Amino acid sequence: METSLPYQIDENSSTDSPNLPHDFTESPRQDDALLTTTKELRSILAATEEHLVELQQQKDELAKQNLDLVNVIVEIKAERDAIQREIEEVGESQDELVKKSDDESRERFEIQNKLDVSQERIEGFLRSLDLVGSVKECLIRVLKKMGKENSENVSEEGFVLDEKDELKKFLSQMMFVYKLASKTEEGFVKCEEMRRKEKRELENSVVSLTEENRDINSLLRIALVEKEAGEKAISRLKGNGEQKRVALLQIAERGLQKVGFGFMRSAPTGDSLDNLGSKSDSSECDEEVVSLASMVEKMMKNLRIEITQLRRSLEESRYLFAF
Repeated sequence: METSLPYQIDENSSTDSPNLPHDFTESPRQDDALLTTTKELRSILAATEEHLVELQQQKDELAKQNLDLVNVIVEIKAERDAIQREIEEVGESQDELVKKSDDESRERFEIQNKLDVSQERIEGFLRSLDLVGSVKECLIRVLKKMGKENSENVSEEGFVLDEKDELKKFLSQMMFVYKLASKTEEGFVKCEEMRRKEKRELENSVVSLTEENRDINSLLRIALVEKEAGEKAISRLKGNGEQKRVALLQIAERGLQKVGFGFMRSAPTGDSLDNLGSKSDSSECDEEVVSLASMVEKMMKNLRIEITQLRRSLEESRYLFAF
């Protein structure tokens, strides 16, 4: 790069040039000084030009270095941006990792809760399985008490599945218990029908025995009336014991006919009376009366006992049906 000076000196110029001022022609000293000055100026100009060339070279080098620096700065800036992006990505990845870790912790907590609930359910199933076993044994005992035919028809065949699977085992036991409960219900229905039938029979027996008891009471009252009438008639009779005996039998026959019983013996004739007189006496008549009274008393006692037992059985059946 060249620098312009205030004035330029022509190398071919001399002191004889007509273009020089008039003063230069006049003084040789001035010419020498001017030449010296010109030389100095030329040397200064050459040095200046060399310096300018060096400066230009330095400027070019500086421009090149500046360009290199700019490129380096651009590269550094790009690296910085890349590093910044990596840092941001690492931060985002870290946030995602933290979020993922929190999600995993929450999932582990939920899974642990589910495991705890499942463990409690399993324990409940095991306890229920034990209770089901107890219920099963109880139902089997009930069926055995109800009857042999009910217990023989119950079998666990087809209900036992995988012993290692507790849930399937529980379901199997529940199905078997359901079958036992159904059998128990059927047996209970049958027993209930039998109880009702027995109850009806007992009620009918009680009614029948009550009527019989009422009839027997009527018979006894009639017998007492006839007995009193017979005693009065006998007390009025005079004669031997045979006549008294015949009169007593006639009175008894009339009493039985009044209540609907036929007397199997016919009225004694004169010959039979003679024969009876020869075979019996008044003591035999008394024995027959005592025997008849004891027989009636025994019948009444047995009837009372039977009625009492039937009433007790009826009360027990009513108590059972109440539940």
